[in-house]
Amino acid sequence: MSTADKSKSFFMLLARSIPTEEYLQLVVTLALEHQRSSKSKHPSLKRLRTAINNSGLEIEGWRSKAAARAPTPRLVGPVSELLPHSNDLAEAVFSVWADSHEVLRLVASKHLEQLDPEMCRFADDDGQLPDRWDPVILDIEIGEIIDFLYKDDLYLMLCYLSGLLPPIGDEYPEYDEHAQAEDVTSLRGTVFGEWIEHLQSLPQDAPAWEHVRAFERSLSNVIQANETERMRVAMLDIDIDEIRTKFSEELAYLERSIEAWSAPRLPHSHVDPVADLVSRLLDSLEEYQPLCQQAGSRSEQEARRAQRDALEPRLLRLIDDIEARMSGGEPPDLPDGSGDGPSPVAGVRP
Repeated sequence: MSTADKSKSFFMLLARSIPTEEYLQLVVTLALEHQRSSKSKHPSLKRLRTAINNSGLEIEGWRSKAAARAPTPRLVGPVSELLPHSNDLAEAVFSVWADSHEVLRLVASKHLEQLDPEMCRFADDDGQLPDRWDPVILDIEIGEIIDFLYKDDLYLMLCYLSGLLPPIGDEYPEYDEHAQAEDVTSLRGTVFGEWIEHLQSLPQDAPAWEHVRAFERSLSNVIQANETERMRVAMLDIDIDEIRTKFSEELAYLERSIEAWSAPRLPHSHVDPVADLVSRLLDSLEEYQPLCQQAGSRSEQEARRAQRDALEPRLLRLIDDIEARMSGGEPPDLPDGSGDGPSPVAGVRP
């Protein structure tokens, strides 16, 4: 079977690899809600609407060709049931789901960029199915990222972005038949355990049950916000490590050390400003690095030196600004004209 033929079945096979109906429906729900709430005009949103309308779904009260207009709760079940059997619909759902997890997608993409694709894959023995992840490599990747991500979402994102199915027999995501009981046991002695015990003690007609769904939604929003924050910190640490390894010689020449920089140590309010500064520092170092190389002629070398001399003050200000925030202080005062104005070097971003 050709690569093109294999791709025609990848997404529905990926849907089949999800072992629980609950998680599959969660993926579908998030995709549908993102498609409705997003103000983006990304083509993936239109593809999802089109895929639903062309899937032949029968939703009571809605024409088949207008099924995408049905409320999300009415769509989740039928779409989830069809997903393992329709590659077009599965591709559209997973695409929008991935778009709705922007930071998670960036983290997973960063790790995949550092891998040799051929080392990751196990080819299907008879060539009839898409390739799968090498279980050893996948476990390593999961282990490196799992500290700040939910395993089920990470697992699905790595498979989706790589175009590789989970290893045969792999428990994706890792569920245990006693997991719920173990979760309750692990909460004993905590404030969350007290909440569970209180809810379990309530009679079924207690007024408090009217507010449980609202509480569940609020709790979900808090968890999502925390997850996003942790992923932002992880992404920032990846960028810092890239600067540390890729531009070590330039940093040594500038007489600056960033060995103590660590995103997890940052106060919450400093994460986004430092992430912006680190991004600008990366861009500026990319411009600066080739200027440090020996030129082919004297005149070209002098031109490079002039460009370096113009760029170095901005580099030093960026580094010192980040260093101050990393140390828990405020950024240093910048001289007039040295803030966000245009760089004196053509093509160098501020």
